[in-house]
Amino acid sequence: MNKVEKDIPIPEKYFREKYYFKDMKIGDSFAIPWSNQLEAVRARCAASAYGQRNTGFQFTTRTVTEKNVKKLRIWRVEEDE
Repeated sequence: MNKVEKDIPIPEKYFREKYYFKDMKIGDSFAIPWSNQLEAVRARCAASAYGQRNTGFQFTTRTVTEKNVKKLRIWRVEEDE
């Protein structure tokens, strides 16, 4: 049988961020090669979800070609009024 214990502190939540959205300033961006299409789609979804959960953060994405490599680029942008 389990014993009920008192005054055991709850540890802080640990969340390892794959993308550092919280560190991005407006105008900052990063790119993920489309050769890893699954990772690019995941990053796009993660940016959208982060923006919905955190007031003041909005992102936009574009497919770009840089040095003949197709990439997904994610920018932090100002929130729409």
